[in-house]
Amino acid sequence: MIKVIIVEDEPKSQKLIAAFLEEYNPEAELCGVAGNVQDAVKLIHKVSPDIVLLDVGLPGLNGLLLPGFFENRDFEIIFITGNKEYAVNAFELSAADYLLKPIDPERLKIAIHKATAIRRSKLAESLHPHSGEIPAQDSFSRLIVPNTEGYIFIDWDDIILIKAEGTYSNIILSGKEKVMATKNLGYFEAALPKNLFFKPHRSYIVHIRKIKSYNRQDGGQILLNNGHSIPIVRNKLEELLTLLQIKHE
Repeated sequence: MIKVIIVEDEPKSQKLIAAFLEEYNPEAELCGVAGNVQDAVKLIHKVSPDIVLLDVGLPGLNGLLLPGFFENRDFEIIFITGNKEYAVNAFELSAADYLLKPIDPERLKIAIHKATAIRRSKLAESLHPHSGEIPAQDSFSRLIVPNTEGYIFIDWDDIILIKAEGTYSNIILSGKEKVMATKNLGYFEAALPKNLFFKPHRSYIVHIRKIKSYNRQDGGQILLNNGHSIPIVRNKLEELLTLLQIKHE
């Protein structure tokens, strides 16, 4: 069973979500309900849920602040709110999904399945860190990319950049082809060789051999050979120059 808690201040919404869980997600065990962030933190410590269904507009502290109470968050979050404006914030917090009210039970079911898959993947990797969740790809010189239909095998040299798209990633290939992967950027950062791929910004990974130039303007930009301009945070410049074997003068 997958342990789930609901963090929602409206009693009607609490009952509706609980009913949808019971009817559409029999593998989910509802382990408690909290009406605000403070009570949610206590409940999480008590029951150790796998998934937290979290409203944003809670009384007192905003629901977006909940992840900050956990240094090493050991649960997946599905935000449920009536406000579209918080979607970017939610995905920056690595939320498994983001649902808008009124809740569609089928959409909730998909979100639960998605969060469950993420959770089980992380648990498998923690128990067997070399079991293949992030395959030993270095020996093959290609990347194993999970997508909604299965897996795609991509040669490292065909990759120009990988861009974060919430909990997914968009892989830009030579020839302007794009592949949407069902893994976040952290998966690819761990899977790809550090001597060939560089993360200049929290939202991007680039192939070092595809870098055409560096521009100091606008806070620092990397120009790739396909014309993409990628920001680079200041404290990453020395690392990039080292990888490129350029002496920083």
